[in-house]
Amino acid sequence: MTSLSGVWYTITMHVLSNPFITDTSARRPRVWLLSAYRADSHAAWADWLLASQPQLEWQRLELPGRHFAWRIRGNPLSWLDALPPETPDLLLATSMVDLATLRGLHPRLAGVPALYYFHENQFAYPLSDRQSHWLEPRMVQLYGGLAADRLLFNSAFNRDSYLQGWRGCSNKCRMRCRRA
Repeated sequence: MTSLSGVWYTITMHVLSNPFITDTSARRPRVWLLSAYRADSHAAWADWLLASQPQLEWQRLELPGRHFAWRIRGNPLSWLDALPPETPDLLLATSMVDLATLRGLHPRLAGVPALYYFHENQFAYPLSDRQSHWLEPRMVQLYGGLAADRLLFNSAFNRDSYLQGWRGCSNKCRMRCRRA
């Protein structure tokens, strides 16, 4: 679990202790905040984070909080030609970002340390009676978690339900592979 102040500590430690980050003594470390779904609570968190950490050079890449299916799966295409030319020192992606695909489409990001922040996770997200659980958003978060260097959660419940969902999903995949 990572508290809000813990997010700052984690970011700082990744920037300061990473041997692959070039000398930042003459400039502020560059951090990209990638948020594929800027809805109310996501926006409040992102606004707080950037305002509380002015010593970092932030680049915000956000998509509006609408069209959920496209945002969670299509965000790498939305950003295909929109990424800044300078490679950041650190990526901070929310769990709505398809981090694995984004890194695959932009090889220069493959070596950039990446934190994956779970504001919520699709294994525990409550659905209305008209909605059903579908695999795609969960797979985006599974692959994003695997593509990141470190996972950050806003609560123990969020962490535990993600890990439980991950185990359940991987067990189903193994059983299907054995039958094939």
